[in-house]
This record gives sequence, structure tokens and C-alpha cells, in this order.
Amino acid sequence: MKQIQSNAHMETAVRYSYFSSIDQMDRHVKQHRRTLTWQSTEDAVLCLLARRSLSYPGTSWMKVKTIAAAVGKSPRTVNYALAALEEKKMIRRIPVMRETHGGSSSNVIAILPYTSDCSPSPADRPNAETPSNASAEASDASGESVSLEFFKQEKYKYMSYLNFSWLIHHKWKDNCVKHGSAYMEKVVESLIREYEYRQIKERLQHPHPRRIPRPAFLDHNWLED
Repeated sequence: MKQIQSNAHMETAVRYSYFSSIDQMDRHVKQHRRTLTWQSTEDAVLCLLARRSLSYPGTSWMKVKTIAAAVGKSPRTVNYALAALEEKKMIRRIPVMRETHGGSSSNVIAILPYTSDCSPSPADRPNAETPSNASAEASDASGESVSLEFFKQEKYKYMSYLNFSWLIHHKWKDNCVKHGSAYMEKVVESLIREYEYRQIKERLQHPHPRRIPRPAFLDHNWLED
């Protein structure tokens, strides 16, 4: 039973790991902690989660009682801290279902990447909750949550659909882009750069035939002589 439960937790931890390395996780945790009160329960819980998320960067699974004993707080206080961190988009709790006998087990807790939307309270981010009228009208008019105007330019009309879909699929493997709308613009920009790089590489591999210069005597009007 413990082995089955461990395998389920490991699969979930791998799936919801938002970081490719521990150093990357540490940088995002450092940014998160700047918005928290120093030595608060939330700060202590976040630090503990980071220390226990080394095997699969950013993900771990611990019971609330284990976290409470580690930080020296009551389980109720830890529950409040976890809920607050989740509301601030710093962590995400993923329930893991048992493969036998049904029911849920201890949650896998994933540390989320830091974005500009992360802040101590929703009141501190009015731009994220109440966009300006201009941006709202532009979004309603285009019907797109991500600005793709750059792709609509004349020089990108020849983009292959298969090539573009492959780039999307390849980039979507980066779990960092799965959370937070702030990452989507970066995804589009990176796809554009990668597409341009592929086009340049393809032109270098298959250069166009060299044009032979037009002889000068063909431009001479011999009838005037």
C-alpha cells in the first residue's frame, strides 16, 4: 500500500514540477518571500516546502501534521497558512487519489513560479483584477486572451500550421508557462524568435539559386546609334 501510494505521489510530483532545477526554484521562492512577512507562519511553511522539494524541484508531499511539527505551529494554523499561500498563487495543492480502496491521500504541494500577479492580497493588485477599459475593449474586440497581433503581420502569413503547432507543443512542455497569464506573452515571443531562427537556418541550408547579373549591353538602346 505504501509503495502504491508513493508511486502515485511521485507521478503527480513529476507532472506538476514547475522548475527544471533547484536553483531555478530557489530564485522563485526568494521572490515569493519578499512579499511575505519575515518569520511569519506562511514564510516558514514556504521555506519548509522548498527544503523538502529537492528530489522533484518545487513539489513535495507532506501531511499537515508533519508540517505543523516541523514549523512548531498547530495543524489549524498551518492549514490557514497553506490556504493563504494558495490564494496568493505561491503554491498549489493537488489531491492524490489512492489506486485501491478509493479516497484521497496526502496532497502533493507544488510551489508555483513567481509572477507579477503574486502579491500579499488581491487588493494590492488592481490591475490584475480590474483591467483598464482600453485593454478590456481590445480583448473583447479580438476575442483573444493573448496578443497575437505580431503573428498577423504580412511576413508571418506563410507560417506553416504544422510548424507552429509543433512549436506550441514543444514549448508547452515547460511547466512554467502553464500558470499565470504573464507567461503567455513570453511564450509567444519565444515562439517568434524560435520560428525566425528556424527560417534563417532553413534558408542557409537551402539557399536560393544565385542570380546572374544582367549584362549591361542589354540595357543599351542600339536604335539610337
